Amino acid sequence: MKMARNMAAPLGITFFRLVSEHGSDVASLHARDGQCVFVAPSVHRALGWSSEEVQGRSLFDFAAPEDWIRLEEALAVEGEATGRVTYRFRTPTGEYRWVETLTQATGSNRERLVVCMTRDVSTHKRATTSLEES
Repeated sequence: MKMARNMAAPLGITFFRLVSEHGSDVASLHARDGQCVFVAPSVHRALGWSSEEVQGRSLFDFAAPEDWIRLEEALAVEGEATGRVTYRFRTPTGEYRWVETLTQATGSNRERLVVCMTRDVSTHKRATTSLEES
């Protein structure tokens, strides 16, 4: 049991590193105004940006302006509530991909941060739109 506990911390760090570098979802941490505090390296695989290009910038620098209101609402989560928003995210080539982001508030009111998990749902969105049009 003691050996398992001693291994848990390094394995947790290794697991997080592997998921953040190789996962298809993008974990990020944002201020309530959308400013990116941290974004996992998987942002490159999912959306074409490096972590360095996204960190320090606002989500609104990447989101389509028509989607800003929905994104603001998802970032305004309070307490234990979670948010979910689907919006268009601009890639480095200028194209937009549909993404879905789940949000969860964390921290005190003064230091409130929002944990986000984002995934590319462009294929699903195209299929849904095709079905609706037929």
